[in-house]
Amino acid sequence: MYTKDNPRIYTQTSQKNKKTKNAKKNLLFGTKPNYHGLDNKTFLHILPCICFTLVIFISFVIVASYTKHHSYYLQEDASISTIKFVAKNEIFDEAVDPFEVSIVMGETTFTVPTSQTTVAELIEELNIDLSDKETDISLDTVVSSASSIYVYNVEYKDNTTTEVLPFETEIVEVSTIPYGTTQVITKGKQGSVSKTIRSKIVDNEIISETIIESKTTAPVNEVVYKGVGGYYVGDDGITYHYSHYIDVQATAYTAPSGARTASGAAVSSAVIAVDPSIIPLGTKVYVASDYYDCGVRYALDTGGAVKGNIIDVFMGSDSDAYGRAIQWGRRSARVYFLLDE
Repeated sequence: MYTKDNPRIYTQTSQKNKKTKNAKKNLLFGTKPNYHGLDNKTFLHILPCICFTLVIFISFVIVASYTKHHSYYLQEDASISTIKFVAKNEIFDEAVDPFEVSIVMGETTFTVPTSQTTVAELIEELNIDLSDKETDISLDTVVSSASSIYVYNVEYKDNTTTEVLPFETEIVEVSTIPYGTTQVITKGKQGSVSKTIRSKIVDNEIISETIIESKTTAPVNEVVYKGVGGYYVGDDGITYHYSHYIDVQATAYTAPSGARTASGAAVSSAVIAVDPSIIPLGTKVYVASDYYDCGVRYALDTGGAVKGNIIDVFMGSDSDAYGRAIQWGRRSARVYFLLDE
């Protein structure tokens, strides 16, 4: 309480402290503008909004960075058989303008907005199983603007066929079988060619065939001997026309004068003993050897030891016949079956 006669006295120290206290209060809660250009009370009110805005901006940057590497978001339009995609490029660092690529599977078309990528990556994004399918272009091809990629149903079928290879007949002219006759020496056998062919079928149409296995069995040619006969010039200088000849072992024998042969004919120097299954009785032959030629003989006799390709040459009935027989002994000889002219 003071009056005019008793005024209140303020000291310098108390006035300064009061002013300092009020200044601190005004700085936090007062209306005096601060360095933001706003009064402190208003700034404190909008500070939470600023912080929230910063949080939203940072979140948007993070989400944008993540979605840059997300390739496709699938949307299906039920009204048409077309599947649409929103594409982001995660392969190339540089920015590439997106474009549309068509993937055709039968009657279905997939329209894919994309940037630079490969066929394989597009197929993978669509979850298309290529185990029984193929694309018309290589999977590592980088697609370009307005590309169309065709995916075909592919099937492989193997079919084995066998082709017969006929044998040929070889005719060999010989003089070891009767003239005009034939004899099969080697029987012919057909060969074959077995092929396994793999067919590539695309959308139920054969587009290529490849031989994946081939096996050949060669034919065996048939060999046929044909008797053509021949001519032989004997020691007597005469040329004899023969049907055929055989090689034999020749022995020698003698017999008393007037003896009879197995055919009933009298023995003579023109007689030989034979095996009738090899040389029929009555056959006219020419006997040649490396010792000397016996000349023209007739198969009119047989003998117990004369079997197979063996002949016994009669050496006569005179006193020197036995010596000639011993001298002859057993020799190789060739018997020509003579033809009647």
